[in-house]
Amino acid sequence: GFGPRAFRVPLAPAGGAAMTAAAIVAGAVGRETDHHERRGVTFEKWPFRLDISVEYQDWILVAMSLFILWMWSMPCVCGRLKSSFAKGFTRWVYTRLHVFYCCVVYATLFTAMFVIGVLPDWTVDEFLEYVGFCVEWVLRYLVKMIFSFTILFAFFIVFKLRERVMVATGLDHIRLFRFNLSDPFGMKVRRRPMEVFVWKVDELRSGVGKHEDP
Repeated sequence: GFGPRAFRVPLAPAGGAAMTAAAIVAGAVGRETDHHERRGVTFEKWPFRLDISVEYQDWILVAMSLFILWMWSMPCVCGRLKSSFAKGFTRWVYTRLHVFYCCVVYATLFTAMFVIGVLPDWTVDEFLEYVGFCVEWVLRYLVKMIFSFTILFAFFIVFKLRERVMVATGLDHIRLFRFNLSDPFGMKVRRRPMEVFVWKVDELRSGVGKHEDP
């Protein structure tokens, strides 16, 4: 086969060291270095085979994985939608979750077996191995992801409750930071009209001059 680990470098005698080095370099380039001619859709095996570039086969498996994930999360996704179909499906499925997920299990197995079966460069063992690598990567960085999301959530809470925080710290009457987009970009500042009242007093003696005692 022409799977991910199907390329084997044959042992060469001492006189063929250059050929062995060239074969190692060719094997490190990728799966396509075996000069295998891709024939597209073939019907040599039932039902058919997609003898296409390995990159396209990988993307087909990614799309299949997303589709399976969507099937398993369909009750939660439809519960957040506001369409009449989504609301009707949510009311129907939450009373028959055991039946729904039994059907999803069979649909998942059928979809995975069918898609992997028509891809000649993939096997079930290799697909499960890569799924295990993905789960391992997620678990390895899960703590860092939770810590980062906690910091972002704390900043979001402080931003939403900034007025109460300023009142609690006694800084509600002090402007600590002032920023406007017109400052760095030189945009025109929107001017607001200001009304000024001038009071005029008539027939009022001025206090300037000599003041006579009574």
